Amino acid sequence: MTLLLTDEEVQDLITVEMCLESLEPAYKELAQGLAISSPRCDIITADPQSANQEPCHGLKTMTGTVSGYKVGAIRLNSDVLTWPSSDHGFKRVKVPKALGHRYTGLVLLFSLETGNSSPSFRMLRFNA
Repeated sequence: MTLLLTDEEVQDLITVEMCLESLEPAYKELAQGLAISSPRCDIITADPQSANQEPCHGLKTMTGTVSGYKVGAIRLNSDVLTWPSSDHGFKRVKVPKALGHRYTGLVLLFSLETGNSSPSFRMLRFNA
């Protein structure tokens, strides 16, 4: 059974220190070639007839596994994007269009032993 947790629920369950503690062994595995990650993939979909200033959609995925934790993960983000111009060119800006003026995303976790999903969390962030 999949358990979905919001950012707020995750913040109530783990501290920043706990998070950093868990990242250290994962990065060590990555350096040793035991953890695997794929390059981030961004798919930008825009109306070909619109100007650069008009909003478009961005779908981002990131994946990886950490054998020591026996877990694989995929992170998905679905964003509305704009590309306003500035003195330095165009800048990618996310627009919080989800319910509650939020950004959206999802992290799915899977057991490397069984393939089953593990507790996952939705990333619903308020516009800060």
